[in-house]
Amino acid sequence: MNLRDLLAPERIVIPLPAKTLHDAAEQLIGSFVETGQASDASKLVALVNETPAEEAVKVGGEAFILQVRSASVDSVSAALGVAPEPMRLEQESDQSARIVVLVAAPQKETSTVLQAVTAFARVLSQQEVSDAVLASESADDVQNIPELMKVELPSSVFVGDVMRRRPRFVHPETTLAEAARVMTRHHLRSIPVATDDGEVLGMVRNQDLLRRALPHYLKQVSGSEPQSDEVENAGESFDPASVPVRDVMDRSVLCVSEDQTLADVASLMVDKDSDQFPVVREGVLVGMLSRGGIVRLLFGP
Repeated sequence: MNLRDLLAPERIVIPLPAKTLHDAAEQLIGSFVETGQASDASKLVALVNETPAEEAVKVGGEAFILQVRSASVDSVSAALGVAPEPMRLEQESDQSARIVVLVAAPQKETSTVLQAVTAFARVLSQQEVSDAVLASESADDVQNIPELMKVELPSSVFVGDVMRRRPRFVHPETTLAEAARVMTRHHLRSIPVATDDGEVLGMVRNQDLLRRALPHYLKQVSGSEPQSDEVENAGESFDPASVPVRDVMDRSVLCVSEDQTLADVASLMVDKDSDQFPVVREGVLVGMLSRGGIVRLLFGP
């Protein structure tokens, strides 16, 4: 099977008027219904809206790839849109792209969905293919890009194929207050701590922030003293605006390689209580793979 088998010309939308990834996905969903690949657009729209934008695969500088699975979809298929202006990953995001690919499939089609997402990611990361898609003025133009349409679905899927590139991180001297603001702004449950060179030093999680910061704020608000010795020690001299994350980060971080298969990492997901896996190359942070993202990729929403 190749990408031409998945991407019918009726599901190529040029131009695609959209300002965010979710806006684009909602419009592409209509093409699945119009071509008989899906029976209920509202269910697909709801699933897309429930999927965090951060879970989209960003490839190259010009493409977002999103996948959705539902019983209302008949078979694995794809839609592609090209926006006249860059679309933001989400309203407040600084990431943007003009190409959006949406892969839709029944719930049971785990393997083919992963292969399709991987195939699109690999080919659209090639600058010449991305440029050809951006230069297309119609669906026929896209269909006539052999480097895209003739790509075969791969037999194996690796972490590097689906990881989130350009991950957010904080420095060891970043204060807990600032780390909390970054995590809240971008809906992160944890964030890696790394040097300027990308060496991963640790991880800060929501529970770390709550355990250390909550007593301080409770004491400020109520004027009462913390109850336990552990909390009392944290509350007396602790100020989130002045304490660096290196003082509270978890230094035993499980990092994975972009060359590991997704199946291998999925087994680690089951065994380890970690929300996100930093992906490293020769010790340098190159991506993030979230536990929620792995679950969605393997089992659907």
